[in-house]
Order: sequence, then structure tokens, then C-alpha cells
Amino acid sequence: MAYLDEALKLDARSLMALAMKGGKKRAYSITIRCPTGQVICRELRDSPDRVATVTITVNWPTKAGEAVSGGIFLNYRGWDDRAAEQTVYLTGTPAKVGGWLWRVSCPETRQQVGALYLAPDGDRFLSSEATGLKYRRANSKADRILRRGCKLMQKLQTDHCGPGIGQPPGMSDRMFDKLEWQLTKEHIRYLCALLRRADPEFHDEEPPPPQHAAQPPRQLHRSMVRDPSVYFRDKSGTLKMRAKFEKKFGLATSTH
Repeated sequence: MAYLDEALKLDARSLMALAMKGGKKRAYSITIRCPTGQVICRELRDSPDRVATVTITVNWPTKAGEAVSGGIFLNYRGWDDRAAEQTVYLTGTPAKVGGWLWRVSCPETRQQVGALYLAPDGDRFLSSEATGLKYRRANSKADRILRRGCKLMQKLQTDHCGPGIGQPPGMSDRMFDKLEWQLTKEHIRYLCALLRRADPEFHDEEPPPPQHAAQPPRQLHRSMVRDPSVYFRDKSGTLKMRAKFEKKFGLATSTH
């Protein structure tokens, strides 16, 4: 069985964000290099020398709030290292918070999706449904930590953890320091998971509560205090709780 993380992924939103850095145009031409481990357009990646040329045409509407139409022409090398070409239909609908929600059309199902995938044995980009690829479940603690670390590396635009991470353009010093520290912690947790050791306690995080911490005694509602089925008075007039409720709530046996 093949999984989505083994395929090349073409993300419409990330691709258009990269293209529109220079503003709104009717045509864009982008050359994407895909070094190992670096995420380009959200996981369009493979060998260090793999290059994809993308030409995008956009028909911008004359009125605000209308949908955008266009096309994407891909020139790339397939898994067998042969030159390949593909054209997909592009649409953009106005988003609630501004900008557009970009979608591409799957050549096989004709559905509008956010991303297309080139399966390891495929010859063109298709939707996840058409490729039959499945999501790989994180079946271990180390897998889950590794995925969190990969998301942080994507935000930091880096392919490694440790010294030498450059600050991405436009990112504030405060945000960079925060993300870099989070990545360092995830890397330490990952190593601990591989060595089957407990996670360390970091100075900026509260320790987790004990697994078998004693639960505080439950408080009684006022209606229960007035309820004669819960309390009774003995011969001296002292108000006492019935035995079955003493065990249930762990309270004092009597009150005045």
C-alpha cells in the first residue's frame, strides 16, 4: 500500500501564495527546485536536482467578490526521470478573511480539490481519491513527535534542527525564538522516545499532573443538604449524614 507522504504533492494555496508575492498578474512563471527534506509548495519534493517549471494563467474578474479562473501548466520529471507535462484547471473563490480559496481540478474525477498528488507509480498529478493513496497513521509516540517537528521546520523554512537555522524573511525575532525553541524541545522529545526514556521537564512548561492523583471531595448541592434522604438528626438533635453518603462523598460524619 502506498501513502500520501510518499507522493509528490502540489498544493494550490501554497503555489499561488508563492506566485502572487509580486502582486496580481495575468501570468506567472515559477521554477521550483526540490532539495531533499525541504518542503516546497507543501511537499513537492524528491531528489536534489529535481526541478519543476510552473506556468500559471489567471483571469481576474472585473467585479470584487467574483470567482477567479485560470490554468496551471506543469513541466516536470516523473518518477522514471522522464520529462512530463500536465495542465490542470485552477479556480479561486473569495475567502471570508480576504484573498481567495484556491482549488485545482482533478483530471480524472473532475472534482475541485486543494492539492494534487503524483503517486510513486503514477504518471500525472491526481486527487488523493483518484490515486487511492492513504494517510499514514502515526502509530507511535516517536512518529507523532516527528510530525510536529516537521511542521515547525516548515514554518521556519529549514530542513534540519540545531545551529545554523536562518530567520525566515518577515518573521519577527520573538516568533523566530519561540518556534526555534519549540523545535529544539520536539527534537529532544524525539530522541527520548527512540531511547524509550521519559520526557524531560522544561523550565517553561508545567509538569503533567500525576496519573493517579487523589480527587478532591465532591461538594454537595444545597438541595441535598435539605433532602431528608441524605441527612437525619439523632436523639441529641445533631445533623448527621447517612452512612451510604459518607462513603460516596468522603465527608465528615456529622455537622452542627
